[in-house]
Amino acid sequence: MNNRKKYTVNTDDENITNGEKQNNNNSSILMMQNNNNNNILPPRIVTKKDILKEMPFLARYLLNIMLLLEPPNNMKRIMLKYFITIVTIFIGIGGAIGLHEFEIKNNNNSSSNDGGATITNNNNATTTTTSTIIRPNFTSFSFAYFFCFTLVWPLTNYYVYFYFENNSIKSEFLNAYTRLPLKKKQKAYTILKYFFGIWVFYFLFALSLEIFITIPIISNYQSNALMMYKIIHIILYLYHFSFGSINCCCCLIFIVTVMNSFQANEIYLQLEEKMIQSILKYTMIASLEVGDNDNNNINNNDEVLDITLKRKHAKILINQLQNKLNTLSENMKFTVNTLGNMIALWNITFVITIVFRILDPLNVSLQGKSVPIAEVISIIVLVASLSVPLQLYLTLTMVPSLAFTKFINKLHEPSILLILSECYIKNHSALQLFFDGLQIKRNDLIWKYFGIGVTFQLYRNIFSALGSLITICAYI
Repeated sequence: MNNRKKYTVNTDDENITNGEKQNNNNSSILMMQNNNNNNILPPRIVTKKDILKEMPFLARYLLNIMLLLEPPNNMKRIMLKYFITIVTIFIGIGGAIGLHEFEIKNNNNSSSNDGGATITNNNNATTTTTSTIIRPNFTSFSFAYFFCFTLVWPLTNYYVYFYFENNSIKSEFLNAYTRLPLKKKQKAYTILKYFFGIWVFYFLFALSLEIFITIPIISNYQSNALMMYKIIHIILYLYHFSFGSINCCCCLIFIVTVMNSFQANEIYLQLEEKMIQSILKYTMIASLEVGDNDNNNINNNDEVLDITLKRKHAKILINQLQNKLNTLSENMKFTVNTLGNMIALWNITFVITIVFRILDPLNVSLQGKSVPIAEVISIIVLVASLSVPLQLYLTLTMVPSLAFTKFINKLHEPSILLILSECYIKNHSALQLFFDGLQIKRNDLIWKYFGIGVTFQLYRNIFSALGSLITICAYI
């Protein structure tokens, strides 16, 4: 009389068989679910050889040349980290006091700028002698120059080296890269090559200006001190953009690309695909159990029984969703905490460098004076070179947030929303709280700048405020 049929439905993480005891069923489901979630980033002790074997050519070159995979107490690694930091600070201090540009002044107090390097000439009409005065030209761009080379570059070196000091983090990074689909691996490598190529192009352009314009001007005025500084500056600049901090910056963009792609891919697989399938399959189970009880003439209120069964499975679903969200947040936790503020500083650096580099020539042109063609070309190249990495950072840091938004939009589809509303049929406001809780949980899955989640809305507010500020400054 009480013989009941058994229905078996394959869900995302477990098999559920009706007719078994509820406690055993729930415990087995949760145990299998937790085991599956714990394997998203399985612990693994990796060696330098393991990582280099999986990395593409340019990534292997950067990791090797910077000794990033060596032990933290390796003396060569420590010396290299501090040496490249000292080099960048030296370059930045020279820009801070205006030594990257020199002013050309004649006796009538008129000034000009020839290729970014100028010398002051004071001609006395009553004598035949000519004196040369070296006068640094401090501009608003000097502040951006100083900010970039004395703060942002050294911090980039520190955090990139720190990122690879922990073996568990190296394991997570390797697992993230190996679990990426082939297309996303190729995209990450393409971005790395693109980013590296832009920096090399800008370096070659800046170096050519120094060699073919600045050095000849200085040599004409026979300024030994200035010539010595410029030679040292060019040598250090050459090291900086070949074997120095530029490589750490490229490693940074590669880490960001890989971890963002991995996080977005896991959000799609674990939430948008598997979680949605689980919701639909649990609803099927509840319907089957209600129909089975009706066929056996069990004297229970059908509506109450239906709600009880849905709540039972809703509890399992919520636990499953919570475990998946916790695991996904752990995937990005160390990367965001270590590199999130660094990405924010780079975005700030790109913006202020572009704005300040344009500001000085703009003021000169507004005064009715002409801007040298060499300076115009230099501005165009600089703005183009910095706009591309700025766009890359802005786009890449939004990838996890956009992937999570797609999952939330999927939950708002009529069929899925109907299922969720039935789970909260006794409390309609709880469904809204459910979606509010997902929005709060979003901050644990995405990039954060100084504790603020990186979303499209954040960037829109920032650039709206920046546009208003520029407009106000233009009127002033």
